[in-house]
Order: sequence, then structure tokens, then C-alpha cells
Amino acid sequence: MNELAVVLFGLALMVSEPADSDADSELEFTLHEPGYEATANIDPQIALDRDVLDAMQRRAREILSAGREINEGNVERYDVEWALISSTPEVMSVLRTEFLYQGGAHGEMWRAAELWNRGTGRLIEFETLFAPESLDPAIAAINEAIATDLERQKMVRGRHGGVADRIRTATTFMSPPTFAPSTEIEVFGGLTFWSGSYGLGGYAEGPYALTVPQSVFREFLAEPFRAWFGGDPVAALGRQHALMCGTVALVGCEQTD
Repeated sequence: MNELAVVLFGLALMVSEPADSDADSELEFTLHEPGYEATANIDPQIALDRDVLDAMQRRAREILSAGREINEGNVERYDVEWALISSTPEVMSVLRTEFLYQGGAHGEMWRAAELWNRGTGRLIEFETLFAPESLDPAIAAINEAIATDLERQKMVRGRHGGVADRIRTATTFMSPPTFAPSTEIEVFGGLTFWSGSYGLGGYAEGPYALTVPQSVFREFLAEPFRAWFGGDPVAALGRQHALMCGTVALVGCEQTD
């Protein structure tokens, strides 16, 4: 083989195998500006659904750009991560975690749930799953279950406070929840409501994940959505532990026990 053939063969190999950075660019985004750094990471499992991934990529760029203006532009670092919690053929339940640092001893961590329609690549509003006349009873039943679980977890952590009572009497949901995996296939077993740092207690108390079985609220769902739920919620311990303990100074995690 002459020298020209060797060169052409080498170029063909380079073209046929894209660089790792090209593949990673769909799931990882960075933004560097003077005094501001931001990153976004999308769970590779979400990439299995092209419509959802395309929409989430646009959302990631918008959120990173908007993060610069949080708290009057005093943000130094802003990191966002999307993690797939559960899915069925119809929907994906995703948890978005945001870490923001603007100086001081430590940053702040927020959590927000996103429910994606896999057929349209659009977000679904949680409240729209309930029949209009059943929304208030659903809020009351779900908030009671959340408050009871919060009291139990606070007792385990040796914490107290009146947050649970405020949740019980609230007239809205605490936040949009993720959908918990189920003991049955292709349905969800319940809801999980997440808090970030300072969400339901002091920083050292850590975040909370509060789960509500589907049996608590299924009767209040609009008829088309009742088929989405069944069985009992499954605690994905490995995944939930990673999400709960991925931040420093959390009570109940190995690094602080």
C-alpha cells in the first residue's frame, strides 16, 4: 500500500468514528461568562426518546442562560441535572436538580419534577390529571399523606417543627411530584414529592423525598389517567439514595452519620 493510500485509509477511519465530544454534546452543556459558570447534564436514559430529548436540550440552554439573572445576577455557579425516575410507554417522569452558589459557606439546592408526554415531547401539568371537581379532595388527601410521611422521617432524623401541620392545611400541592415505579409493569405506583436544601427544614437537615401510594389519590384522577397507576410504589433505593445523598452535609447519609 503506497503512502497516499495509507493516508486516505486513516482519514476514512477518522470520519467513520465520531469523537466522544460529539456524542456528549447532546447530554452535556456548559456556559462560561466572566464571574459565572453553568453546566447542565441530561440522563442518558432520556436520550432514548428523541422528542423529549430535543425539548429538554432547548430547555437546558434556556435555563443556563436565565440562571445568570437569579438573585439580581449574584450567581457564581449554577448546575442543573435531569434524572429519569420512572417511565411508561406514554410518559417520562424526570427529576430536575439545581445547585446554585453565590458565595458564603455553601450553596443552595432545589428540586423540581417534570412530567413529559413521550408522544408529543411536551410537559404535562400535574393538576390536569385530576377531574376538576375532585382537585380539592385530591389535594387534601395527598397533603395528609405527605405530612404523615414527613413527620415519620423527621422523627428518624431527630428533628421537629410545624412544617407538617402547614402542609396538612395547605390548599395547593407542595410541588409537582415525580411518579414512583410500581410493583406492576407499565404503571406508576404513586407519587414522590422532593425538597431541596432549606425546603422542609434547616440546611443540615438535608432534603426529603416523600412518597404517596397511588391508592391515596387514584379515585380523584380523571378517567383517562387512572390507567396510569396501579400496584404499590417501589423504592428504587439505589437511585433514590444517590439523589438524596449526592450533596454534602445531609443527615442520614454515610458522609455525615
